Amino acid sequence: MSTGYTVLIDGYNVIKGRDDIFTGTLQDNRRFLRSLVMRARFAKPVRGIYIVYDGSPDVCQPNGDRVSAMPREVFATESADSYIRDRIRSSPAPEKFIIVSDDREIMSTAKSFCAFCMSTVLLLEICLKQSTGQERRGWGVTQTNKRRLSYAQKRRLEDELKEYWGIGD
Repeated sequence: MSTGYTVLIDGYNVIKGRDDIFTGTLQDNRRFLRSLVMRARFAKPVRGIYIVYDGSPDVCQPNGDRVSAMPREVFATESADSYIRDRIRSSPAPEKFIIVSDDREIMSTAKSFCAFCMSTVLLLEICLKQSTGQERRGWGVTQTNKRRLSYAQKRRLEDELKEYWGIGD
């Protein structure tokens, strides 16, 4: 059996949850998310990363724009939620998945199959911490308009980082 985890990211769930960071067209936002995820360094060994989107790619998108390197983009014909749940359910080793979403149904399924669960906030935190200052300037996130976490949210994130990913000590 191969080692490493497979990361499944609910793409539009990440994009739609942070309109302060993802401000472009859907195609631009997908490219931006992909570039963020490419830089992510997970504490667990990863063998594959898939960003799953609802529907099909833009009709005007040239075939040459499709990328096969990691992370791979998957356009689910039914829905991203169904695709992710089906992948977890049909896997012989569902505990080898890291699921990134804020969707309760997806996370409930993932937890019931012992998959690791990661919130979209945590994924972006990992990605943004690993970005350079030059890249961060273009996102419209400044000290004055940056969303602030409550103390309880901050504590929960810190605990999750420590417990699952070995970050933050």
